[in-house]
Amino acid sequence: MTIRDALAKLTTADPSLETRLAVGVARLGSRDEKVKASRMKTLVEEDFGNGPHSIVVVGKLHFMEAEALELLCGAGPKDLRELT
Repeated sequence: MTIRDALAKLTTADPSLETRLAVGVARLGSRDEKVKASRMKTLVEEDFGNGPHSIVVVGKLHFMEAEALELLCGAGPKDLRELT
């Protein structure tokens, strides 16, 4: 299942999840890996290419975790503010 398909199913089942921060990961460890952190409603539109795919739904963060998501995964400061 792709990240897009999984997020579509999750947000259809519970629309309140659209605003939750998540991290989409494709082909972790390979040369063409893709890692992106954003709101679920935004990640649904992202093209992650071929699998394997994973999703991490983000909860309460330590400030260093928030910094890592911003620097390494492209999460916006506005998205992270409420989770630290």
